[in-house]
Amino acid sequence: LDKIDKRFVFYAIKRYQGYLEGNGIGSTNQRELRPEMIMGLQIPLPPYKEQKRIVEKIEAAVLNLSIIDDLQTRYSSDRDVLKGKLIDAAICGKLTKQLPEDSTAEELYKQIQEEKKYLEKEGKIKNSKKLPEITEDEIPFDIPANWKWVRLSDVLDVRDGTHDSPKYHDEGIPLVTSKNISGGSLSFDDVKLISEEDAKKINERSFVDDGDILFAMIGSIGNPVIVKKDRDFCIKNVALFKNISEKDLDMSYVYWFLMHEQYELRKTAIGGLQPFVSLKVFRNHLMPLPPIAEQKRISNRLYELSAAVTEQSL
Repeated sequence: LDKIDKRFVFYAIKRYQGYLEGNGIGSTNQRELRPEMIMGLQIPLPPYKEQKRIVEKIEAAVLNLSIIDDLQTRYSSDRDVLKGKLIDAAICGKLTKQLPEDSTAEELYKQIQEEKKYLEKEGKIKNSKKLPEITEDEIPFDIPANWKWVRLSDVLDVRDGTHDSPKYHDEGIPLVTSKNISGGSLSFDDVKLISEEDAKKINERSFVDDGDILFAMIGSIGNPVIVKKDRDFCIKNVALFKNISEKDLDMSYVYWFLMHEQYELRKTAIGGLQPFVSLKVFRNHLMPLPPIAEQKRISNRLYELSAAVTEQSL
């Protein structure tokens, strides 16, 4: 071993804190440690890179517990509010530790743009219009230095379903609308059926693949769901988010971001009895983009915490 991380040694020795406090010389209020007690401690010493990984995990856990304990204390009486506050903290980069080896989101963004241009050239996605530059006034909150603000259409293929009303039939293909989306899943219990011919026309514009995200854009706006496809269906008045580059963007992170933003998007809705959010609003909406490893840490942590809140066992 040619390197030793001092922080690793600190945490390794800290394990012996109780033993050292109990075996010091002197009174309870003023104990003194003999040098040989420290020198005689045995600690495991892994390779340098592993030392650093262990330290990062310990410090991230300490950070998480501090924030989680504070939020749980303040919002323990309302699980929905507590869950929302945890999502807020995660999307701002406060529930996970940024690691130097993650690189930067700027590099990630360039990779996504290259993949986007390739898909446009191949005709697999439509050529997107140039999006306006992001201004300081638009940025809603601070994010870590190695993240990047992007517009949703910068990193996703953002579409929507039909706005027409096809003729309904007793048999046929399900037409999913906002009423079929709730609680992170799709329900086909009360779904209208349309002909295969009409479904084919709709799917030429907005075919839904496994792993895509659906988001109600009219009426009960929000309720994002990651599609786990077990049947053919098509969509009406539903926003559709498709991944451009699976290696660079984690759709679970996008799901949690949309959970966070659904309340803000509702504020942008227009219309009377049937408020709606336009496709242009979705495409221009800002999203903080972390490095891919950080995206996965955030989504994994939020799944864990969400389950814990539901079970009331944080």
